[in-house]
Amino acid sequence: MKSFFQAAVQILFSFLFLFAGNSFAQGLALPAPDCTSKLPVAKSHTIAYVNYQNQSGQITFWESDNFCYADKAVWWEPGSAAYLTQRASVYSPVNPAKDPVGTKRPVIIYTHPNGQTEKFMFKESSIPSDNPYPTSTLFQSVLVQALNAGYTVITLEFRHPIASYDAKLNTAPGNTDIRDGIQFMRYNAEQLHIDPDNLFLVGQSRGSLNMLWGIKDNAASSDAQRPWRSASSKANAIWDYQAQTCYDRATVENNFVLPSSYAVFEADPKFPEPPGYKAGCSLGAVGNSSSIPPMVLMYDEAPLSISTVSLQNYCSTDWSSEYCWKKLKWHDADNIWNTWFDEHDANFGVAMNQAYGNAGAGTKIQACYGVAITYDDPSGPWNGYRGLTSFFNQYRTVPAVNAFTPFECPQVKHTPPNI
Repeated sequence: MKSFFQAAVQILFSFLFLFAGNSFAQGLALPAPDCTSKLPVAKSHTIAYVNYQNQSGQITFWESDNFCYADKAVWWEPGSAAYLTQRASVYSPVNPAKDPVGTKRPVIIYTHPNGQTEKFMFKESSIPSDNPYPTSTLFQSVLVQALNAGYTVITLEFRHPIASYDAKLNTAPGNTDIRDGIQFMRYNAEQLHIDPDNLFLVGQSRGSLNMLWGIKDNAASSDAQRPWRSASSKANAIWDYQAQTCYDRATVENNFVLPSSYAVFEADPKFPEPPGYKAGCSLGAVGNSSSIPPMVLMYDEAPLSISTVSLQNYCSTDWSSEYCWKKLKWHDADNIWNTWFDEHDANFGVAMNQAYGNAGAGTKIQACYGVAITYDDPSGPWNGYRGLTSFFNQYRTVPAVNAFTPFECPQVKHTPPNI
C-alpha cells in the first residue's frame, strides 16, 4: 500500500507530466539547455568517506559540471518529470589546469541508471542528496575506484528508447546520445586531457544502452556541421551492471517471456512501440559487427541456467496479482533464484553470452550472476563494480599496462529453493 508521501509525489509528477507534455504539443519552445559549450573551470572536492567494507578513505578530485555535448538537445523526461539536456560532468584525479601539456589519461564514460543520477548522487533506498558523496554507493563503487586508478570519468545525461519515450507527445526519442557523447568527448580529447585511444564504457540498468553503441560498427562519418562525428564511436571495453541487452519488443517477447505471459507483456505501457519504432537490440548487433568489444556483465540475480535462456513469467506494472506482489522484487536477498521476468533479468546476460559465442567471440565476454544484492552490500562477498579498472587495464593501448589482475567472476553460492 502506498504511503501518503508516495501518492502525493505521483500526483505531482503526473500533473507536471501533463502540463509539460501538453505545452510541448501546442508548439511552445523547449527551454534553453542548462549547460555550457565551453568546459567549465574544474572545482576541487576533498571527500572523506567510509566504504562498504567499513574502511575509511579520503579522495580529492576536480569536477566540471554541465558541459554541453553533441547538439545540446533538450527533451522532456517522463520518469523524472523534468526537462533534461545533453550534458556531461567531467571528473579528474588531478587538477586539469595544472596538468602538463599533452597529458592523456584513460577515460571512462559512465551512463547512469534511471533517474537524475548522472552526478553519482544515488543513495541506496533514498532520494538524491544535495551532499551526496560520502554516502553515495555509486560514488564509492565507481568514481573512487576509477579516480584512484588514474582514470578520468565523464558522466552523460542521455535519452533512452523506453524511459524517455513520451506517449502523450507520440514522438520517438533520440537514442543515439551515448554514441554522440563518445564521439564528442573523443573529438575534444585535448581540452579534456583524455586519451582518445583508451576509452571505456561503464553503465547500469538504463545506462546499459551503452553496449548497443559499443557493439555496433564505428559510426565515424563526415558532417560539416558536426565535426565531432568524424571521431570513432567504439570503446576498448565495456562493463555493465543489471544490463538490459535488448529493447526490441518482438525480440524480448519471443526469447525471454513465457507464452502464457505474452498478453500481459504486450499490454505493458513501459514498452511503447508504435509502428516502425526502433528501440534497439544489442543482441542483434553482435552478429553484425566487425569489431566486438570485450565485456563484463554483472547481475544480482542468478538464472536457472547459465547456458540456456529460461523463459520468464511477466508481471503487470501494478504487481496486483499475488504472484507478482510476492515475487517481483529487485534486490531481494531471499528470492535470488526466482524465475520471473523483469527489466534486469539475468537471462539477458545468458543470451548475450550466447550471442558472443555464436559470433566466435566467446572469450571476450564474462557474465557474472548472483553478485551483491546492492552495489556494495556489506553482507555480501562482492561488489557489482569491484575490479572494473583491473579489467579495463587489460585492454589499454600504449602506454601498455603490464601489471594487472585478470578479472574473474565472483564465486557466490546461493541455495536454490526446492522445486
